[in-house]
Amino acid sequence: MSSACMFTALEEAGAFGPASLLKTLVSTDERADWNAMFCPPVLASDELRTRLGPTLGAGSFMTAYKDLLNPVHRPKRLKTVRTTSSKMDSRVIGHAHESFTANTCENDDDESWNLEHMVTSIRAGILFRKGNSGYACPYVVAVEQFSFVVHEDGSASFLLMMRQFDSSLRRSPLLPNAGRNYRLASKMCYSLVRSILAVRNEGMFQNDGGPSNVGVTIEDDPDAVCELPENRYNINVQVCDFGSAKRIGSRSLPSSYKNPCYMSPEELDASRRCRNYVVDDAAISWSAGYLLLYILRGGRSIFSERPPALPTGTKQGKIDVAWRERVALEHAKFMKTYSTKRKAAELNEKGGNAWTLAAYMLMHPNPQKRYKLDEVWAMIHPSLTTSHSPSVALLLSNIPQKAEEKSDSDI
Repeated sequence: MSSACMFTALEEAGAFGPASLLKTLVSTDERADWNAMFCPPVLASDELRTRLGPTLGAGSFMTAYKDLLNPVHRPKRLKTVRTTSSKMDSRVIGHAHESFTANTCENDDDESWNLEHMVTSIRAGILFRKGNSGYACPYVVAVEQFSFVVHEDGSASFLLMMRQFDSSLRRSPLLPNAGRNYRLASKMCYSLVRSILAVRNEGMFQNDGGPSNVGVTIEDDPDAVCELPENRYNINVQVCDFGSAKRIGSRSLPSSYKNPCYMSPEELDASRRCRNYVVDDAAISWSAGYLLLYILRGGRSIFSERPPALPTGTKQGKIDVAWRERVALEHAKFMKTYSTKRKAAELNEKGGNAWTLAAYMLMHPNPQKRYKLDEVWAMIHPSLTTSHSPSVALLLSNIPQKAEEKSDSDI
């Protein structure tokens, strides 16, 4: 198949259902961008099987495999979206193939959601690719190109190609040391905030900011003269997986697939009441603050990452409700002890990482008083040293008086 037009190639492959569904999801104005990112040739399913290596991990809708054919110096990750109702749950990291199921039946909400998940991922990739000389934004892991595989039954799987990272933040070998190593944690926090800001500057919120959706890449620093990991390596912490991304300012129902412990108090409240909430800078700040504390605590969440233990046979809906209620109680406890002034005094007295204070500034219980991420970055960036380690005193000296009043919140 030689056609470079994605919609034409898809219809020629015989996958008519999703092609017609895609045309309802992708506007005419977007088609040129989609075709520019479409990367022929189309693979046959037996060609894909030759690329699947060892399993690297799994998510809610996908499993990760090593891509055996991709050059080592430019690894990729591929998401595959199957266009029939039969399950092919495969993702490849390497090039890494990720698979979703997208039913040809347009009335199936779950299957349609999976296809929309893929469409959102591609839109984010197009957004990050524009204005960067044809290359994806270096601070995030997003779709760079896509193609698809044609299967024996005539269906097709989309392949979304992305850069590979060494591990997710959750599984990073550096994380246990980050809780004890000031400089290592500072380096990771610096890179994380830079990545989240890159997404924010494009008017987007990643919207599923758990540690499993943050990639960590470790590279040897050729100029390093010290064997300590915080100095010997360049550490890149990058946001990835934009399938649930939202435009800032949009109204949305909270995702039923999102872990409650990653939600801000206002989003969790909307989820419990089944109401829309506004995706804004306050949501971005809370997500960034949560991830910063996750790094600084060496991979320990401050809220429950797992649902409560309930009797065997309890329906999933009841488990989800109980989980949200538990996290809501933990939010209330956090609010009662919240005080940036008290935290600053504690860090000054006992010593500690000023990024901890920055995280608390981003997690004010009241979204109206919560610092924006770019505000905290503007305060903390002038106090950074070459090791990306700010001091508490310097951070406090960079907070303007009105901001200091804003953070005075003994609740």
